[in-house]
Amino acid sequence: MEIGIQNYRMTMLTIFMRLSLVVLATTTVAMTKKEVEDDTLMNILHEYIQLSHSQVNSDLYKKEFDFRNEQDNANEQDNVNEQDNVNEQDNDNEQDNDNEHYKPNIKNKLNVIKELYDEELNSPTNGKELDNENQYQTGYSDNDFAREWLKIYDKEATAHLNKETLLDWQYNTNVTEEHSKASVEYSQVVNKWLQTKLVEARKFHNISDPDLKRQLKLITTTAEPNDPVIAKNIAEVTKEMESIFAQGKLEKNGKKFRLIPELDEVMAKSRDYDELLWAWQGWRDKTGRLIRGAYSEKVQLENMAAVENGYKDNGEYLREGQYEMEITDMVNDLFEAIKPVYEELHAYVRRKLRGYYPEAGMSKTSPIPAHLLGNMWAQDWTNIYDILIPYPEVASLDESKWMKEHGFSPMKMVETAEEFFTSIGLDPMTNEFWENSMFTRPKDREVECYASAEDFSTGSDYRIKMCIEVNMDDLETIHHEMGQVEYFMAYAHQPVVYRDGANPGFHEAIGDAIALSVMTPTHMEKIQSASNGEQANNGEHADNKVRTHKYKQMINFLFKIALKKIVFLPFALHIDSYRWDIYNGRTNTSNYNVKWWNSRLKYQGISPPIPRTEDDFDAGSKYHVAANVLYIRYFFSHLLQFMFHEALCKEAGFSGPLYECDIYQSKTAGQKLKDMLSMGLSKPWKEALGVITGKQQMDASSVMKYFQPLIKWLKEDNVRHNETPGWDVDEQTYRMKIDDGGLYPVEALESEILDAIS
Repeated sequence: MEIGIQNYRMTMLTIFMRLSLVVLATTTVAMTKKEVEDDTLMNILHEYIQLSHSQVNSDLYKKEFDFRNEQDNANEQDNVNEQDNVNEQDNDNEQDNDNEHYKPNIKNKLNVIKELYDEELNSPTNGKELDNENQYQTGYSDNDFAREWLKIYDKEATAHLNKETLLDWQYNTNVTEEHSKASVEYSQVVNKWLQTKLVEARKFHNISDPDLKRQLKLITTTAEPNDPVIAKNIAEVTKEMESIFAQGKLEKNGKKFRLIPELDEVMAKSRDYDELLWAWQGWRDKTGRLIRGAYSEKVQLENMAAVENGYKDNGEYLREGQYEMEITDMVNDLFEAIKPVYEELHAYVRRKLRGYYPEAGMSKTSPIPAHLLGNMWAQDWTNIYDILIPYPEVASLDESKWMKEHGFSPMKMVETAEEFFTSIGLDPMTNEFWENSMFTRPKDREVECYASAEDFSTGSDYRIKMCIEVNMDDLETIHHEMGQVEYFMAYAHQPVVYRDGANPGFHEAIGDAIALSVMTPTHMEKIQSASNGEQANNGEHADNKVRTHKYKQMINFLFKIALKKIVFLPFALHIDSYRWDIYNGRTNTSNYNVKWWNSRLKYQGISPPIPRTEDDFDAGSKYHVAANVLYIRYFFSHLLQFMFHEALCKEAGFSGPLYECDIYQSKTAGQKLKDMLSMGLSKPWKEALGVITGKQQMDASSVMKYFQPLIKWLKEDNVRHNETPGWDVDEQTYRMKIDDGGLYPVEALESEILDAIS
């Protein structure tokens, strides 16, 4: 947007905020007092809304509203003479093209406002707020003008969001330098517009309407940079990191290994210690190391912007601004509630891996090497379920294998997810969703495969971006992303300020709450039509055998879910706790990597499999760090999804164990969910939480209830095997000792000796 236009809009608001100037405007160039009274400023503002919306980047702004153009002043009298003729034509031409909206009468009214503004700049009262007496004299309150201003904001913000999202989509689905440049350049346009709006919004005072006050507060709560140069640099450095991540790949024996699907598959399926180490180290060399410098620059720039907006650092804004409260104490309390469960699970997994990988250097008190847990970042351990399964003798269906054998395709997986949402009364996906989404990796270009859902701010264009593989994990991810689309659709009627989740964790939790139903054995039976004969039939067993079999199945089922849900919680907290310490200076460029591993040890009990140095930046191997995506939202979502699940199960009339509940086809549960989704951000998140759960605070009670049988079993199993939950943060797990018999981990050897002599 042209700088002159920014100044013009600031002019508009200043005049509207200082209504006494209207009373003083008894005579103005080219307009009489009666004309001003006949066409009140409120009407002018309404017409301004209509003429400004579709012209954000148009040359017409330059032609019609460049108040620095001397020709405008010279022609003012001519405009007045033509006024009557123009008014007669207005009704006939109401639906004409954009050029016809810019009638001289509108332009003249706005010139009057500009002149009033010029008078105010030279007045001794410039910058002072109107007193109440003058407000009452005009007949218009601050609430009236705030309401009209927000209508302008809504239209302009929606237009910007649409174009910005389209450009980001273009880049993410076709990673090129040209598309990166286009996205960065438009982000500068948006930033300039936003800074103008922030200046205007912060001038509103004495707003009594709670809804207007909330919208203005949300608009002005930001850490966006005031300096366009800083804004541009942040956008450029973020795109640089995203590009490094998107194009990262390894090569081995002439074959290329991208993160998705090749390296993911190695980490998930390989049981070769050295191959896992190759993939783990190689990905960090190709991403984190290259991102380190750019990340350090981004932190400095974001801190500068946060300080400009009144925060100590960007971390303070991230903890307070998006949650309408300081969240540190709440986060710590929630983690302490689930920490004992994680430690029991960690102890069990360590024992199993100690036996499977004797070369890994693990003892009964050590952390677990990060590359052995089935995932590039050790955030989800379900891929090594075959090593860890509590009761391997109890047969269970391989859902991923079953899906492939029964003709599931990426499209069928998306259709399966949609059918669940519509079964509970939520909306089907739109035509644009099916036409524009990316479900598989294109063969002709580089794309960013990390799954995401996008709202293009049109009321109908919603999309998912994902490189779907036919497996159960991706089916769950599709439900996660489609849950976000349902959220988009449910709050589409809200003003743009409210078109967001009640807090960032809500958006992430919706689809995952639905997936808790999808993952139940009973729901999988429905998907499988239960007629394949693939589910075990235990009817011939005696009752006690049936009960034992079902108990073991239940423990296996909950254990597998815990490898995804419980394991993720400390990882999610670790990511943003680490970044908060970078923003506040406790961690700096001299110790980026050592502090990363200190944090992983503290929260997860995970250690590097090989020595790391400050040449490395292992945090940068994670997409959310490279793409500057906040992560504490996922910590909250992994608690909220269980709270939502419990509340929806209750609404559906389910009374059994929480882990058996499936809300499929429950319209009452769906309506309860939709009631909350439709609120968007219009109320504080505690109120939204209350609508669906009846509670005003997040807690871990639903998680504990869901996993209660497994928690009991883990405690008993660890006692039975003399395993002590917890880990020694000073113990390394990569030191080896060469002996005639081969490689022996020092810690494992010492542990064996101690066990023998005790």
